[in-house]
Amino acid sequence: MVDTPAPSNQSEAGESHVGAIVGWGLLAVATVGFIWFIVTQLGAGYENREAEAQEMVQKYKGPQMQYTLKDQLIEFGNNARAKGRFVGTFAWSTTQDDGPIYRVSLVWKEDSATRKASWLVNLQDNSIEPEGDEAKSFMQPPPG
Repeated sequence: MVDTPAPSNQSEAGESHVGAIVGWGLLAVATVGFIWFIVTQLGAGYENREAEAQEMVQKYKGPQMQYTLKDQLIEFGNNARAKGRFVGTFAWSTTQDDGPIYRVSLVWKEDSATRKASWLVNLQDNSIEPEGDEAKSFMQPPPG
């Protein structure tokens, strides 16, 4: 009968493999930790700033605008009511798209229709871009 030696943690020269196993394990843990750190730092500083993005849009006053966007809503509603139409039930909402980019939306009722306008806000460079005709119309002087 042939005796097979039992596996051991030592090589033929009497050296242990435990050090190599522990070393590679620590390297793997350090790599995972480094990746986690980098991923979390890429978006750092821009989370939970919905209120700031929404305030930027509401306080926006473009070169052709007499009022801020928030005050422009009042004018918009007053002009519609003067023509016998209903405009109201304004609701703002904000979501983070990616990193410093937030999407600020305004939903309102106009007569029986529900309408929506959205703006993209970049907190990194403090820019505001309208998305679509509804948002662009709010950035124009109110009609007569």
